[in-house]
Amino acid sequence: MLLLMVPLFALSQYPTTKKIGDQEVVIMTVQQGKDINQEFTRLKDSLNWFRRELLTKSLAHKSAMDTLAQRSQDLRYQRGETRWYKDEYYSLQKDVVTQIKHNNRDMDVMLGLVAVLTAVITIFSSRF
Repeated sequence: MLLLMVPLFALSQYPTTKKIGDQEVVIMTVQQGKDINQEFTRLKDSLNWFRRELLTKSLAHKSAMDTLAQRSQDLRYQRGETRWYKDEYYSLQKDVVTQIKHNNRDMDVMLGLVAVLTAVITIFSSRF
């Protein structure tokens, strides 16, 4: 049983740190070094994939933001144009109402003159 524990005990000693001069170094087995290198390569590949994805999403986001900005500008322009048409409509409507009031006043004057002339003609025709 002790012989079974020896390989586990021997492997558990690595990696270990040792001070050489004023620096600490790590001592490990060749297999541990290969495993670490393989993990670094896998993580580097994953990081590159995430960078490409981030760039792709960033470009798509920028494109969407540009489209949104253009539509917002178009909407502001259309609102301004709509406001101008609305103001123009109310201005013309106000002018039409004013013109109708003037026409009504002129018609009242004309009816008054017609009534006076009719009365005058009636008076003169009844005297002759």
